[in-house]
Amino acid sequence: MMSVGKINKYGFSFWFMVNIADLPFNLITEVGQIGTLLQALGLVVLITIIFDVIAFVLNRKRLKEIAIIKKDMERIEGKINILVGQKKLKSLGQ
Repeated sequence: MMSVGKINKYGFSFWFMVNIADLPFNLITEVGQIGTLLQALGLVVLITIIFDVIAFVLNRKRLKEIAIIKKDMERIEGKINILVGQKKLKSLGQ
């Protein structure tokens, strides 16, 4: 066993006992916990990217459908304008 003292930013010293044999195990455990956190973060990022790609594809399909509907509406509006214009001409006696 080895006695280790640490002074924190407030000037207090903390003394604790460190078993030299357990030090590599503790270090591996800490690194493993960091690895687990990084895996969880990576999984969250991956899921977010997947949902964003799905939303992009669906929005693109919807925009294409809206463009088709808009063209149809303009075509129908033009035909209605022609019919209304002919009716106005007939009602004026021309």
